[in-house]
Amino acid sequence: MNVFQTLMSRRRFLKTSAAAGATGAAVAGAGGLTGLAPARPAHAQAARGQTTVTKNICAQCPARCGIDVYTTNGRVHAIYGDTGNPIANGKLCPKGHLGTYFLYDADRFKGPMRRTNPRKGRNEDPGFVPISWDEALDIVAQRLNDLRDRGESHRFAHFYGRGWGASDAGLYGDWGKLYGTPNSAIGHASMCAEGSKRAKQMTDGNDSYNSYDYRNTNYILNFGASFLEAFRPYNYLMQVWGHMRSKSPKTRVTTIDVRMNPTMAASDRALYIKPGTDGAMALAIAHVILTEGLWDREFVGDFRDPGMRFRTGQTISQFAFEEKWVHGLTEWWNEELKDRTPEWAESVTTISARDIVRVAREFGTTRPAMAIMERGPTAHTNGTYNGMAIHALNALVGSMFAEGGMFYQMGTPYGGLPVNADDYLDDWAKNGDWKKHPRIDKARTPEWPMTSHMMQEAGPNHLKGDPYKLDTAMFFYTNPIWTAPNPQVWEEALKDVFVIDTSPFPGETAMYADIVLPDHTYLERLQDSPTYPFEGWPMAALRVPAVDPIYDTKHFGDTLIEIGKRIKGPMGEYYKALDSVENVLRHRAKGFEANPGDNGVN
Repeated sequence: MNVFQTLMSRRRFLKTSAAAGATGAAVAGAGGLTGLAPARPAHAQAARGQTTVTKNICAQCPARCGIDVYTTNGRVHAIYGDTGNPIANGKLCPKGHLGTYFLYDADRFKGPMRRTNPRKGRNEDPGFVPISWDEALDIVAQRLNDLRDRGESHRFAHFYGRGWGASDAGLYGDWGKLYGTPNSAIGHASMCAEGSKRAKQMTDGNDSYNSYDYRNTNYILNFGASFLEAFRPYNYLMQVWGHMRSKSPKTRVTTIDVRMNPTMAASDRALYIKPGTDGAMALAIAHVILTEGLWDREFVGDFRDPGMRFRTGQTISQFAFEEKWVHGLTEWWNEELKDRTPEWAESVTTISARDIVRVAREFGTTRPAMAIMERGPTAHTNGTYNGMAIHALNALVGSMFAEGGMFYQMGTPYGGLPVNADDYLDDWAKNGDWKKHPRIDKARTPEWPMTSHMMQEAGPNHLKGDPYKLDTAMFFYTNPIWTAPNPQVWEEALKDVFVIDTSPFPGETAMYADIVLPDHTYLERLQDSPTYPFEGWPMAALRVPAVDPIYDTKHFGDTLIEIGKRIKGPMGEYYKALDSVENVLRHRAKGFEANPGDNGVN
């Protein structure tokens, strides 16, 4: 019995809705990973002569499509979309099909590596030499123990990119409070879609991405969301685009962006905008919707006196308008919208006032309609405000929590970890001076009060020694020397930091590593994979290894646990109790016994 069968023998997977096929496939509508029951080997790996088909979840982008991985004589030779997965629906984008290149890349790290060249720089050979896992883990643990003994545990930081569920990112929080660092963990959100999330949090309270009822909408006003290139979940969106554009009535699409791209080319109307000015256009659209009386009265409300209306340049009494499901509309009008005419927006955005009025009338008279956005408008210094203006349009036309509109993504009911970290806190963890120190990126401080992460500030702050200098940094699924703004700063910053990199590949940041602890690729992992928001209903899936690890690599979650076991005191005992990612998954899956589905999503 293999590891996966051992896991599956304890719970039932896909308990309350039509099973999405094999173990590891996703559950639509019923709440995802519902439970784990006797595994049928033919489901997990269906024998076809010398070929097996393994259920896995693609990791080539954040969409997390279900995939069927075909393995013959122990070698993966084909990857297709899983017909039982509601994101993939049996289809897959080109990146997904090319997962074998990821697995068999000749440049992968073959095992743990230690740096022998003390100099770091763009033209320096790190002089990596292979070492055993025990030696590598002992080196890291010794450094972290020494740092803690000196009362400087706050100088250790975890940096991460896309977390992939309870078996990876879910372990970070307990590490920080057990070890004693505010820097566990610092994510890349501020370099990704933090502006979009903050905009939604500030307007409707949802600190996350929205879900969308694309199949029933009749109009999409798209601000900088690369629907047909990179918007999540990309594979599914290519499919739903065909539905939207062929149904009756056809969904009309207006796309506003700074350059021609496939989404612009396929839209009914494409408008070029000056970068970073999307919010000005959204304000002008709101102005037209209100002055021409096009708002949704069932959701927004109406004037108490039927004869009143919004007039350009004129304020109204806040008591004159009776709001229903919105708050502060009259204040928004008086302080901002009354003067934000299409002519004003033309001078800011370079889009003609005539086109702005046309778009506003189409958007305001077509039901249901939605305004979507992503990094195009929000990846700017004014990005959150751009996003707030755009997202508010959805309230004006009544598309919030409505058919053909948008709503919140429901979460999957994961169970807890095997043990409670609060039972393993020593005096340093409870009362140590580390609690006096802010994060190295200064997120959630008066300097960056609205942010959850500001990874791009960590490098510059370290160089300045403000608020302090880092000693040791561990990187998972992120490569700031390649992806961060002004990456030269990170090249300088990491020269005097002990760097631990966990990438399977020798990327730019890995070249500055002192120790490399290479992760498996996704085709080698046993791992949970909850979905990103897209259609609202909760869903989780299980990534099943298609092959045994090709090289001497280790699942990142297990690497973190193994380092934790080597930390002195109660923290080490905590990670010994966690044991392994497989054990974590068993306990997390218990949540689906009490909440198997039927969460009220419709």
